Amino acid sequence: MSMSKRAGRSDGRWKKQRAKLVKQVQAAGTPCPLCGEAFVFDDWRSPLYPHMDHIIPLSQLAPGDPRRQESLNTRLVHAECNRKRGNRIRAGYDQPNLTEW
Repeated sequence: MSMSKRAGRSDGRWKKQRAKLVKQVQAAGTPCPLCGEAFVFDDWRSPLYPHMDHIIPLSQLAPGDPRRQESLNTRLVHAECNRKRGNRIRAGYDQPNLTEW
């Protein structure tokens, strides 16, 4: 089955994963992992609103890599931090702990 790059965002799995992450982050009071500041959950226009981020950009993973699944390769970061980070990985900073997978 051929899927567009954004197909996962419209099939419900993306929304469920984002909702799960939001719930976890709100309960724990976890800050943005990129800048350390708190999230703003009640204003989607705020640069501090949480966006779901792929820890390793999908463009840098092979098509069959299991980390392409949202549940293995996502986290919440600020909307602004996500835009600034773009489609790159900063060595030693954005690397996930692969032993947790």
